[in-house]
Amino acid sequence: MANRNLLRQREAHYAEAGGYAAVLGAFGAISVKAPSFPQSSIAGISMGVLALLFAVQPLGSQYLGDVYAPILLLWFLLQIVVGIHNIAVFAPWIGKAINPYYLYRFFTSGVSADLAWRSTATIFLCITGAEASYADMGHFTRKSIRIAFVGILYPSVMISYFGQSAWLIKNPGSYATSFFASIPWGHGFFYFYFVVTVLAACVASQTMISAAYSIVRQSMALRCFPRMKVIHTSTKVAGQIWIPAVTVFIGAFTIAAVGIFQNSIALGFSYGVCVSTLMMGTDLLIALTMIVVWELPLICPILFLLFFGFIDSIFWTANLTKIPLGGWFAVAVAASVCLFSYIWFLGTSLKRQYAVEHEENYSDVMSPRSQPAQLAPALSTIYQNVQAGYDLTRLPGLGLFYSEQNDERHCPTVLAKFVRRLNALPELSAIVTVRSVPVSSVSPQERLLLRDVPNCPGVVQCIVRYGYQDKVSQGDTFLAALLKEVDRQGALDINSLCQDRVMYVILSSKLSGDRRGNPTVASVLKAGFVNWVYAPLAQILSISVSENWDLPQDRTLQMGVSLAI
Repeated sequence: MANRNLLRQREAHYAEAGGYAAVLGAFGAISVKAPSFPQSSIAGISMGVLALLFAVQPLGSQYLGDVYAPILLLWFLLQIVVGIHNIAVFAPWIGKAINPYYLYRFFTSGVSADLAWRSTATIFLCITGAEASYADMGHFTRKSIRIAFVGILYPSVMISYFGQSAWLIKNPGSYATSFFASIPWGHGFFYFYFVVTVLAACVASQTMISAAYSIVRQSMALRCFPRMKVIHTSTKVAGQIWIPAVTVFIGAFTIAAVGIFQNSIALGFSYGVCVSTLMMGTDLLIALTMIVVWELPLICPILFLLFFGFIDSIFWTANLTKIPLGGWFAVAVAASVCLFSYIWFLGTSLKRQYAVEHEENYSDVMSPRSQPAQLAPALSTIYQNVQAGYDLTRLPGLGLFYSEQNDERHCPTVLAKFVRRLNALPELSAIVTVRSVPVSSVSPQERLLLRDVPNCPGVVQCIVRYGYQDKVSQGDTFLAALLKEVDRQGALDINSLCQDRVMYVILSSKLSGDRRGNPTVASVLKAGFVNWVYAPLAQILSISVSENWDLPQDRTLQMGVSLAI
């Protein structure tokens, strides 16, 4: 029982020590010098610093890095200096801890195997952070990450751990405050170290924030997240971005978590559950990649899992025991994000499936249709204008039809719906597709790609390319460039075009579950999912194209279409 209680006390310390990588854990040093200082006040100070950290995100990681890099380098150097001092003074032979024999002794003596296994959950917090080494690939290069890790980060962390261990050998009763209690050279140096540690903790938080931007952007590309406003903060690196919606979401959850838990112990357990699950999942994905992508012999992934999977499974299973102690928070957040991503991916997949199944060729959309037997006299003149070929009622002016689909064969849904409803086309109909390219800016001379639609007079396809620093604008400047390109290619005589009449047509599609026909369990579930889960979510998170692209509101026609699944 005594061993079990001692282990629980040390677990609390290790969880808090792991939390020193976060702002709350760094401010925990106040309790070292002022034990009576209220924990709620420490949490309040931490929440204020976190709010400030999220507020400066619009500056971008390029400018923040110019400020953060010297702070982080100074902190690593301080850890090396303090660690070497403690090793030299208290236990110069501490390097023997590298010997795996002591790991064996840890599991076979002193405490039961069960307690030793459970303690690996807190030991695991010593390596958290390594899983995020390459999470900022959009912001930094692979080479720079490797140089920083091998050259300064890893040596600094190991020397710091050895230094604390050496200090604990002489001060075994102070393990709960070893990080700050082992700092030598008086109060002045302690407070200097404390300030640098707090700033370094902000940098560590910044790393996770920047990584979140990159992950959300990749999720949007995979259709697992709705489109969000992405602001590029660098003209040289495309991956240096800021996503306001993600900043608000993560900031609110982070500050709320600090306010709920009030200390870094439970947050440390939550972090351990999260990271150990991530590492275990990474092992499984690498094994799958060996089989499917690299096409290695089956023995390779088996050996890989027997080594790395075995080690990570020990940490993972031990961390699962910490779910009731705070790990539940990470599980709840991860489950919510995964559920949201799956709902969005499934909904967009159903939407794309509908679009593929209902694709129409230009010839089918533009071909003449027979007049219905019963038609109001006022509408009969429309059908009288339908002649052989592709002649439809031509409306004076220019029509811009915005669509993500743009190929020579299939007619975009927005144009097909317009023709089906009005049996007419503007004199010049341009199918406009906006594309983002991985360069900072696209020159006006290279922005437009224009081509005629075969056998469809007056219909052109236009791809408009923008760099990540360019503002997407479809106003008068774009219109003048489009007409100039049309005239240059001879697609239409623009002198005869009524340029004063311009129509911007965008499609607003809403997915709905179709309950007609013979209902089955699968069809009822699909209809319920679409009507009660995805459709309301898509309506809340929809982004107005007309506002983002500077489309004139008085000349924009938004066509609503219900897609019955």
